[in-house]
Amino acid sequence: MIFDDNSRAVSPVIGVILMVSITVLLAATTASFVFGLGEQANKKQAPQAAIGFDYDVESGGTDELSIVSNGGDPVTFGTLEVVVTEASAGTGDPNGRFQATTLADSNRNSELVAGMQFDISPTSLSRVSSTGVTTGTSLDLSETTVRVVWVGQEGDTSTKLAVWDGPDA
Repeated sequence: MIFDDNSRAVSPVIGVILMVSITVLLAATTASFVFGLGEQANKKQAPQAAIGFDYDVESGGTDELSIVSNGGDPVTFGTLEVVVTEASAGTGDPNGRFQATTLADSNRNSELVAGMQFDISPTSLSRVSSTGVTTGTSLDLSETTVRVVWVGQEGDTSTKLAVWDGPDA
């Protein structure tokens, strides 16, 4: 005989190793979707943006806060929200959760890139009808906390990009 008995066992051993490998691969793939790891891979991560603030008291006693992009990833305005707490105004209520598109007077798809800014001022707040703030009113941001928040496309995730506390907060 040309083949001896020792060489015949190689084929069944390789077959068993391949079957075990395929089983482990299928089990790992199934487990990743059962435990939600597959969904996390599809979610968009929050941008890494450097957001700064420039606080200014105007001559008429009205405060203005500029939110400035100092670099990092570009951020679509439609995914940004600005949360204002403890602010006061001569007319209306300047507190709330505002879309950056309204404050910046831009469209949802434009991007906040390095060097760009938008303001929290009586003029920008007057574009938000729910505040009742009118252009030309006094705005006091000295005790205010402002948070810039990125919200995922589906609205199920959010990340705080920056926080500013007023000088008296």
